[in-house]
Amino acid sequence: MATTAERLLAVLAERDRRIDQAVNDFEEQTYRVAENVGRRIAQALNGNPDAVREPDGDDGRDTGQTRLERRISSFQDVDQLAATLLDVPIDEIDEFLQAAGNDLRDTQLRDAIATMAGYAEEALYVQGVPSARGILNTVAAEALIDNYLSSQVGGVLNDVIDGPTRNKIRAALAVNLAETSPVDLATQLVDRLESAIPSAMTEAETMIASADRFTDETVRASLESDNETDTPDYVMAYVGPKDPLTRPFCTHMVGHHFTVDQLNKANNAQGLNVRISGGGYNCRHRIMPVLESKALLDGLKLKKGTEDDIKKANDAAKKGRGKRRRSR
Repeated sequence: MATTAERLLAVLAERDRRIDQAVNDFEEQTYRVAENVGRRIAQALNGNPDAVREPDGDDGRDTGQTRLERRISSFQDVDQLAATLLDVPIDEIDEFLQAAGNDLRDTQLRDAIATMAGYAEEALYVQGVPSARGILNTVAAEALIDNYLSSQVGGVLNDVIDGPTRNKIRAALAVNLAETSPVDLATQLVDRLESAIPSAMTEAETMIASADRFTDETVRASLESDNETDTPDYVMAYVGPKDPLTRPFCTHMVGHHFTVDQLNKANNAQGLNVRISGGGYNCRHRIMPVLESKALLDGLKLKKGTEDDIKKANDAAKKGRGKRRRSR
């Protein structure tokens, strides 16, 4: 019969696979959106969309029906159209991007985060906390997660990923419209959008990992606020890989368990909450509640973290930040 540690590790392994799938789905759909943008722009300019990118079964919906596409196809004077596109409202471009596939990207992401929340509950359930299963089905917990999706996840999508995409669409149409054929213009636009995706994926991976930690944090907070639940004592485990890619801050944290008060003293020198962001951007580690059981902690090979570990981690993060400044 599997031990509690083995059952927990199995849940975490399945959770990691789901996170990897969410990252891959996000990347694939972002590339599809770039393709669909080019195909739709070419069609609105009376060009051949198939000459931009081959159809792949996901070429957007309501082709030609968005306000931006109607605006483009209705103008006869190229210079007048270019001038108009410089001032096109953001909501028109967003409507166009949603029709090009951002709606599917966002739905996939919300579904993935909802699945992560289920794994966060299950991780405590297999440890022997039956009340953890369904703990996030309360109005307060759902509101917390919805607010996080809107403010944090939505903020990254809007500012870091969709914002530059809007600017590239505006620039391509306003600057190149008079001198480039519809197919060449649309092809160049797709190439520019696709070239930016690898760097955007760093933000996307950070966002998804932070959302995963947030679900753990919400489970922890929900159990603490449930006065009727007799929840055993637990600690916060800092788990994940420890290899040459591990940043100095995480080197002192990973493989240890801490109290919430200790984690509140941790500082990754990036202005980010350690309980949600770990070591900072693109951190690969998870911070999760684990029951304070010697057998379980030994099975997970977790050591007790100390104030000195926190200080060493903080000093390493601060030192690393200083090196980055001097290298600029």
